[in-house]
Amino acid sequence: MIIWGIIAIAILIVVHEAGHFAAAKALGVGVEAFSVGFGPILLRKKIGETEYRVSLIPLGGYVKLVGENDEAEIEADQKINSFSEKPVWKRAVIVVAGPITNLLIAVVFFIMSSWIGVTTLSSQVGKVLKGSPAYIAGIKKGDSITNINGNSVKTFRKMASIMKKSPGKRLRVVVNGGRGDRTVFVVPKLKQMKNIFGEKVAAGFIGVMPSGKKTLLRYSFFSGIKNGVYQSYRITYLTAESFVKLVSGKVSAKQLGGPIMIIKLAGEEANAGIGVFLFFLAIIGINLGILNLLPIPILDGGHLFFFAIEAVRGKKLSDKVVNISQQVGMSLLILLMVFATYNDIARFFPHISSTVSSLFHQ
Repeated sequence: MIIWGIIAIAILIVVHEAGHFAAAKALGVGVEAFSVGFGPILLRKKIGETEYRVSLIPLGGYVKLVGENDEAEIEADQKINSFSEKPVWKRAVIVVAGPITNLLIAVVFFIMSSWIGVTTLSSQVGKVLKGSPAYIAGIKKGDSITNINGNSVKTFRKMASIMKKSPGKRLRVVVNGGRGDRTVFVVPKLKQMKNIFGEKVAAGFIGVMPSGKKTLLRYSFFSGIKNGVYQSYRITYLTAESFVKLVSGKVSAKQLGGPIMIIKLAGEEANAGIGVFLFFLAIIGINLGILNLLPIPILDGGHLFFFAIEAVRGKKLSDKVVNISQQVGMSLLILLMVFATYNDIARFFPHISSTVSSLFHQ
């Protein structure tokens, strides 16, 4: 489990840094070093001006640009390749390239996942609640819902999604109980449910539960591309919405996940197959990309915020202001990571969490 978590984190951070690296090269900024991993250097090879490294700790990587630190002394012949000497728009492109690369690679991962296939719950019914719309319509345990109003259904998730959007509507449902297809008509009942953000919403409900039977959902070449692009849009929108709801207090901060959650989920998804693991990578990649675009000093979004101020006022902020802002940003980021890690402990190791809480309340 741990090894898959490390692989997931390493891939996404290296991809992020590769975005900065490619943009810097394209815009004429010198790259002193590109490292896979960090800490003590195990292997190194210099090609041109750049030293490529493999470092001991495999949790990501880094890119070292010429003139990245304004306070560093730069030789006269290197000023033309210095990051700090470039126009503000070029610096902004180099900075934003990291998060954008995370978002773009997510599309690739989603497409690959669609082609390889994802194991998910089938549309077979495991339980029908007595008196529910499904019960009244004659749907029975063991039936597989294969079509709703002319739309093919293979997974329980798609079936539930259609039902949630159709409260009060009379739906033509094709089911197969093992002896051929039969058609029934179901009217989903309006019910208060919780969405993925924990908010109460009105949705259609027919009263069935999945049997637990799995099916491999795989797409053709062009359908896989279409699905990959759609999933990227959907997850990006939901992730951005979750950040907004989190900041506004509409979503509990207890839902934040940290490195333990990533490692645990990566292991579980990898065990479910490479298609599911790639799907998971894409989701985390989108989260990483959007997180880095937040206007917090030390993150890429913080740098972009400083560049915007520079573009408006016509000169850079003082080193003192930047340094203090970055220290504040680093403190906030550390607090966020500590809080997220505590949430992970409370989620996966409740006995440890309760022990820590009791110590604070003594």
